[in-house]
Amino acid sequence: MKNKVSGIELKNSLIKAIHEASPDGILVVDENRNVISHNRRFVEIWNIPSELLSGKEPGTAVGLNDEPILSAVLDQVADSEAFFSRVQELYADPALLDHCEIKLVDGRTLERNSRAIHNGDGQYLGRVWFFHDISNIKQTEKSLQLTQFVSNHAPDSIIWLDEHARIVYTNDAACSLYGYSKNEMHGLTIFDMDIDANIELWSEHWQKLEQQGSLKFESKHRRKDGAFVQVEVSANFVQFEDTKYIVAFVRDIADRKQVEQSLLINQYVSDHATDSIMWIDESSRIIYANEAACREYGYSKTEIVQISVQDFNPKAVSDVWKNQWQRLKQEGYLNFEVMHLRKEGSYFPVEVSANYVDFEGKELNVVFIRNISERKEQQHLQEASRTRFETLFDYSSDGKFILDMQGKFIDVNKTAYEGLGYSKAELMSMKLTELDPPEFAAKVPERMKELMTLGSAVFESAHYRKDGTIMPVEIKARIIELDGEKVVFSVIRDITERKAALNEINNLAFYDPLTNLPNRRLLVDRLQQAIVSSARTGRHGALLFIDLDNFKILNDTLGHDIGDLLLKQVSNRLKLCVREVDTVARLGGDEFMLILEELSPNIIEAGKQTEVIVEKIIVEVSQPCQLDTHEYQTTPSIGVTLFLGNHVKMEELMKQADIAMYQSKKAGRNTMRFFDPEMQHSINTQATLARDLLKAVEAQQFKLFFQVQVDNIGRITGAEALVRWNHPDSGIISSADFIPLAEETGLINIIGKWVLDTACEVLKKWQQDEGTRNLQLAINVSSKQFHKSNFASEVKIAVEECGIDPKLLKLELTESMLLDNIEDTILTMNTLNDIGVMLSLDDFGTGYSSLQYLKRLPLDQLKIDQSFVRDIATDSSDKAIVRTIIGMADSLGLEVIAEGVETVEQRQQLSVMGCKYFQGYLFSKPVSMEDFEALLKKSHAE
Repeated sequence: MKNKVSGIELKNSLIKAIHEASPDGILVVDENRNVISHNRRFVEIWNIPSELLSGKEPGTAVGLNDEPILSAVLDQVADSEAFFSRVQELYADPALLDHCEIKLVDGRTLERNSRAIHNGDGQYLGRVWFFHDISNIKQTEKSLQLTQFVSNHAPDSIIWLDEHARIVYTNDAACSLYGYSKNEMHGLTIFDMDIDANIELWSEHWQKLEQQGSLKFESKHRRKDGAFVQVEVSANFVQFEDTKYIVAFVRDIADRKQVEQSLLINQYVSDHATDSIMWIDESSRIIYANEAACREYGYSKTEIVQISVQDFNPKAVSDVWKNQWQRLKQEGYLNFEVMHLRKEGSYFPVEVSANYVDFEGKELNVVFIRNISERKEQQHLQEASRTRFETLFDYSSDGKFILDMQGKFIDVNKTAYEGLGYSKAELMSMKLTELDPPEFAAKVPERMKELMTLGSAVFESAHYRKDGTIMPVEIKARIIELDGEKVVFSVIRDITERKAALNEINNLAFYDPLTNLPNRRLLVDRLQQAIVSSARTGRHGALLFIDLDNFKILNDTLGHDIGDLLLKQVSNRLKLCVREVDTVARLGGDEFMLILEELSPNIIEAGKQTEVIVEKIIVEVSQPCQLDTHEYQTTPSIGVTLFLGNHVKMEELMKQADIAMYQSKKAGRNTMRFFDPEMQHSINTQATLARDLLKAVEAQQFKLFFQVQVDNIGRITGAEALVRWNHPDSGIISSADFIPLAEETGLINIIGKWVLDTACEVLKKWQQDEGTRNLQLAINVSSKQFHKSNFASEVKIAVEECGIDPKLLKLELTESMLLDNIEDTILTMNTLNDIGVMLSLDDFGTGYSSLQYLKRLPLDQLKIDQSFVRDIATDSSDKAIVRTIIGMADSLGLEVIAEGVETVEQRQQLSVMGCKYFQGYLFSKPVSMEDFEALLKKSHAE
């Protein structure tokens, strides 16, 4: 009865009111496990029918050991055996305290507390049970644990600050960044790290964050070791369980790329990500979604966690998720594209990046989902564009190449590789230069330079086909950008037919259809070019007019077909008689014309060269011809005219050759005549002169004449020695009249040796006189003499035998002879330079001097040719040329002497320009030794 009295005492109205208001389920039982009291919340939590507990008097058998009540409780507990066992322990030992969590089969979690009830004497009266539904708390704890997991594994530093700037939480990245342990950091404030922070700034930031929700700024923070680190801070205002915090994401911005990568992990817990982020469990249920995901799919956060990710793809078969989950567990990462369904029913394409996470034994799929509608549209447009391009590219009638800047193929179209006879794979393995014949491959660097400068170019080239034949092509090339790289896009057009057509047109326009020789039109063009070339080189040319004798009789007797056969054979024979530089043309009928080029500068020698070719023509053409069944012999009548430059006009030259041809006809045919009747006489005279020259060498009929050379004050510094032939019948003959003949006959070496030895004897004599010992003597050296292998030795012997100062002997060389085999020339000149003799470049400016060679030649003097001096007072071009020569000589450290000075005005002009030495008729014409010595005495007397 005492226990019952205690139970009744508990059941007072005050206690009952408190119990009914409690959010916990409360159950009070006596020492016999009989229910003394329970509240409404207890019935709600356990879902126990109220009739099992209500309407019973205290002390009756309505305790927790009653079968109906016990069954109702145990049916709801997930682990009923453990639960029942614990209850039994508590009743067996009333002193035990109880605190545990109970998992129910419906997924809820209950927190259970119980305590024994004793009276004032310590007597056990019963036990009170408190049951609290903590399912929501557990869910929150789970989310917090996930957040904590991500936070601790995030590469960005995360710091929680309270209202007083105290650090209440940091993740592992923050500890690593600042160099503190977590315990150390939790004892710091933000002022210990941020060197710019103070109370006022903190208050300002706190107020802004309360108003705006977030702030982003850069700052400089101090590490534990005293080092500073530049950081970017993203601060967010958070109110959690009535407490206000600032959650700061701190990023080391020394390496932004690493930070950008780490942001992907930080986005697991960020609702500010642009991509959708979801956490999905093994059953495909969504347990977390960020704001971006909610916006994209059209669900609220509450709605989205109540659905499965399979709701986004209702068309997929049931095994899709299961298969993907297994792959994800094996590979750890999956990336794929799929169509997803929004809440309002529309589909859109997404790119899914799924990541497998094992969190405290819980398998999760962290998914990043990106809307790729724009990308798909762009891909569709690009694909359509590429399809159009490939269609146009592959099926174009022109070949097309895409090459890199080194000439390697990136792509070729069908027309290109089929036209060249290759497969696409074969052509793609090659470089463009492998297709080009050598003469075109050599031009590739120049073409590339043009392309890089102008951006595009059009030119003709040729490519080898696979079978070795050559395909002429027109190329239109352009520099374009492909995938961010510069490439060459070329359109290749086969112009074989165009070339053939042009050749046919060219042949019809410029070639005789019967003999395929140049016709009159092309002959005129070639003759004009030959005249220009002759003017430039100073070499003669010859125009030959050939007429076949009695050709009309052949046509009249045997017919024109037989006549045509003769014309063809004569054409072939004429081509065999001339050089590659010459031209054979047919004017019409039986008339032919020949242009001979690059003959000698000397007119007599040019005439002889022409005569040799003409004699060969007469012999060849006069040979019998087999014309079908007829043997026939013809002869030519040939007229010749020589030309040098444009002194005679082209029409006049053709008329002269025609006249000369008729002269040969009058002379009896099968012969030749020069237009100038005196030419034949001159040739005969030259032959006689050659015989006399040989006698002159044997009898030493030569003599030196001297032309003075003076300086700019008129003082005689030396002379040029000029050889003369003292002919027994003709008297003194100038070197210009016999030296070319001597070179042709090979006598020039003997004459040149005589001039060298005589000049050294003269210098030996001069050295014995005070008035002449310092005079220089210049002699001319012919090309054949200079290029003798022992020429330098001859000079050395002559100098040493006479014992003269070699600096007083000056050898004058011409430009043309030096440029023939330049390396041997430089070697010989260096040897002469070592001997000590002076070297002068004669007639400078009239040849083809190249500065590239000139700077390598060990010269001492340049001699300005008289052709530039003659009109220097009136011709501005001559002035400019002379001024340039003198300036160039000064730059190269060379003396300059001008020849052909005949007037005071010429000398003055030259002096003003800087010329210091002169030679010419103004001072003296070439004179004998006796007259030269008289000039010296006169000069000394003055």
